[in-house]
Amino acid sequence: MEKVRVIVYGVGAMGSGMVRMMLDKQWIEIVGAIGHSKTKIGKDLGEVAGVGRKLGSVISDDSVLSEVKADMVLHATSFPASDMEFQIIKAVKGKANVITLTDSRLAYPWLHWPQLARRIDEAAKENGVTVLSTGISPGFMGDLVPIMFSGLCIFVKKVLVKIVSDLSAFGIPVLNRYGISTGLEQWRKEFGRKIVTPARPLSDVADSLFRFTLIDMIADALGWQLDETSQVLEPLTAVRRKRLPQELEISPGSVYGVNQISCGIKGGDAVITIEVILGVGLEEEGLEAAGIVTLEGDQNISITIKNFDPGAGSFARCVNAIPQVMGAPAGLITNKDLPVATALS
Repeated sequence: MEKVRVIVYGVGAMGSGMVRMMLDKQWIEIVGAIGHSKTKIGKDLGEVAGVGRKLGSVISDDSVLSEVKADMVLHATSFPASDMEFQIIKAVKGKANVITLTDSRLAYPWLHWPQLARRIDEAAKENGVTVLSTGISPGFMGDLVPIMFSGLCIFVKKVLVKIVSDLSAFGIPVLNRYGISTGLEQWRKEFGRKIVTPARPLSDVADSLFRFTLIDMIADALGWQLDETSQVLEPLTAVRRKRLPQELEISPGSVYGVNQISCGIKGGDAVITIEVILGVGLEEEGLEAAGIVTLEGDQNISITIKNFDPGAGSFARCVNAIPQVMGAPAGLITNKDLPVATALS
């Protein structure tokens, strides 16, 4: 196998994890890294990514996309949706395949973000490259696992997914996205809402909290036509004070996490339910990180995955999917379209 030339787009917690992982992969060569913080641009990638040594590669701005030939761009930034689309399109126009960890709309955008899907798909096909959004969820626990195990059933009536995930390994932008450390009253003003929308289509305005992409993918895989999708977001408040490595403090009564329940409705019944609990210091609150998938039908199947690191799992999914994406047809693809990715040494 020829070495895959990779640019890392974003050198935060997830991008740095990708760098450290790729250094042990003989089939990968890191040829560039893109940062947006003035404190990172111009510094050696190894120092910023926590490798413990210099790598001889300097973090630059996105001009590297046109200056360096890359086979793959691993995209892990925390920006508004419009910025992420611009970043992905620019990488695509540089003739590089893209795996994004952060634009979860692209995991399955065809129903709720059809205009976005068309723009990304057309740009990728025009430049002969492939774009994939993956991670733990979307990318594995909340979509691939229920789809895969449905193949053991004669028929399926309901799909239930519950994911409890600790965000302590993620950076401040991700924590801010969920209102972590804010007071309860402030959180309710900014995040407290119920979203109900017809299944087709949602406006082309992204909300990074949506799990509709997972519901859409599962429904289409099972041949279900949903009537609507809904989402409720509830805060989780801390019992005791928490101090995080990100120099963030959570006082008692402040929000340390969220419970997000998304449903796919058919005939007045929730046939797909995805409950995602995201927070920091979960063990202190009596919660254990785990993923549970239950299928109800001719038989009841339950799959539980414990003791996984959601941060490592997220960036590992991106790196491990590189060979599959490199071999896929040009365009915007989804996780259910690809062969199984493995931890290729």
